[in-house]
Amino acid sequence: MPLGPPVMRTAFNYPKVNLNTSIVALDPRGHQFELPRQVARRIARRNRFELGLTIKNAEDVDISIEAVLVSSMETLQQRVDPTMTNHQIEAVARELSQLQDALYMVRYHQRQFFYRLFVLQSRHHVWYEPVSDNLALYYDDMPLRFELEAFFVFIRTFLDVLARLILVAIGEPPLKYDKFIRALEKPDLSSVQTRLKNVFDSHARWIDKALTIRNSIMHEADFSPYQGFHHRDISVFDPVVDDESAERMAFRVWRDILRLVNEAVGALRN
Repeated sequence: MPLGPPVMRTAFNYPKVNLNTSIVALDPRGHQFELPRQVARRIARRNRFELGLTIKNAEDVDISIEAVLVSSMETLQQRVDPTMTNHQIEAVARELSQLQDALYMVRYHQRQFFYRLFVLQSRHHVWYEPVSDNLALYYDDMPLRFELEAFFVFIRTFLDVLARLILVAIGEPPLKYDKFIRALEKPDLSSVQTRLKNVFDSHARWIDKALTIRNSIMHEADFSPYQGFHHRDISVFDPVVDDESAERMAFRVWRDILRLVNEAVGALRN
């Protein structure tokens, strides 16, 4: 259980950056050459552009996400061959970066939900007072519910980005998740497409359920499968989604998301 929600964290641990370095450039034939730092600065001033560098707070880094991304990068590097254009390689790199963002979006809201849940569990279970025999009390904590809703909403974003990454990696035009899945239903699939179909078929159950919940939230503002804390007789019940513990579901779905990335990108191996 996290010690505090990410949005409330006050620690900052940005890595140090050494800017006293040379810059590697490409000549018209694609050969690399090194520009001394002084030359690079003169070129930058003359052409009125600046060198931008994005760094992340080390406190934000999630080991489980980074491990999946490193494994994916190694697999995708194996697919790079001399026939691929720079545009294709850049597209793969861009989609991989966006996959990283999508995973962190889902993880962020999961952690916010867990922290709020932890706080409320302490209050409901420790300060609980029994209710009368014929009364059940239901508690709708909106911040708790909204974080879980956001968790499901960003699962769709993750699936769209994963589909695009896979398609550009095999040289196909990028498609959103729904069209990507429909394309895998066509006959005469290649060996890679067959492997991908098997992977997504094995994950179809939890994906379909998550997307059903997401679509209901997005299009109807309806999260009726969810039920918050409730008290009945001498018992306190934690939040559930379709009669499954909401906490357990969030853990399980996150585990399945990481497994899907590993298996789907792994299916691209030559």
